[in-house]
Amino acid sequence: MTGTFKEFYKFVRCFNPELKVIWEDFHNRPNPKSGDKYIINFFDSDNLDLSKFREVIFDKVDFDPTFKNGVAFIYRFHDENTGKEYIIRSINDVDDPKLLRYEELKDLYGFWKYSSPVTNNVTA
Repeated sequence: MTGTFKEFYKFVRCFNPELKVIWEDFHNRPNPKSGDKYIINFFDSDNLDLSKFREVIFDKVDFDPTFKNGVAFIYRFHDENTGKEYIIRSINDVDDPKLLRYEELKDLYGFWKYSSPVTNNVTA
């Protein structure tokens, strides 16, 4: 490998700043606790609206046994006004990236891509 991590980090920051943000968030965001508030951006397949944002309450995280190419989780949230449940599937580790299907690519680090903690409620 040529170059340094610092050079690579600068390259990524210029090339795709979202990767830098996800990397930092992945390493620095505290684990969610039941009752923490999050803003989620989810894909509503019924309305084909790609940019819906909701403030929701985190409930729990479940292991996703259907993913066989690494480790995936289901992050569960609910809207305290409507009681509706929202889920984010997040593939957090991949054994062989070449085996990922197109549908799975959107789930890579989904928890960090599609949710943000409401900072005044998240505890360390």
